[in-house]
Order: sequence, then structure tokens, then C-alpha cells
Amino acid sequence: MGLKRILIPIDKEPRPQAAVDAAAGLALALGCGEVFFTLAHVGDARDMPALLAPRHEGWKWDWTVRRGNVVEQILQAETACSADLIALTMRRHQGFLSALRGSTSERILRGAHCPVLTIPST
Repeated sequence: MGLKRILIPIDKEPRPQAAVDAAAGLALALGCGEVFFTLAHVGDARDMPALLAPRHEGWKWDWTVRRGNVVEQILQAETACSADLIALTMRRHQGFLSALRGSTSERILRGAHCPVLTIPST
């Protein structure tokens, strides 16, 4: 299995560094030479969290900011970057309505056209 393009949705909460590290670790474990990572934040650019992007020969990192519905924008970013994988940090349900309709992560998982790697938040 080869990964060429990995989409990582990021926000302040849940903290996204675990997803960045997991995606990079997976690409390294699979021996992927050239990988294009897209870090996608939906909202105000000033709220984009600072992250450490692991460096490796052949890896490229791109940061993008989108506006609108979070789930719709992440799924559009998946299509726009032709993602082979979405890696995201997932948190527990935040109340009854979240449990009923599904968390943001669950709705991305249901709508994605590529595999989704979910990492529990700490």
C-alpha cells in the first residue's frame, strides 16, 4: 500500500498533533518516499493551531484554511487534494445531540471516499 496524499483536518480541539504524528509514522512505516500532507483548518486563520510537521526527504506540507461547514469543507478538501487517507484526532461525544447525530469525526468517516485513520484525543 502506498500513500501519496494525506489530509489532516486540524483545529485547536481536539489537539491535532497526534494525527500529524500518526500520519507521518504510517507513511514512514510503509516506506512512502514522496508524500504530500495537507493540513486543513476550517475557520479563522488566526485560530489555526501551531504544529510540528515531521521532516523527511520527499515529504511536502501544505496548510490551507477554509470557511463554511466543517464536515462539508473537509470532504471537499479530500476531493481537492485527491487524498489517499484522512488522518484526524477524534474526541468523545459532547452531549446528547452529538451522540444522536454523530460527532464531526463520525460524519467525516461516513462521507469520506478514502480510508480514515482516527486517533483518540488525549
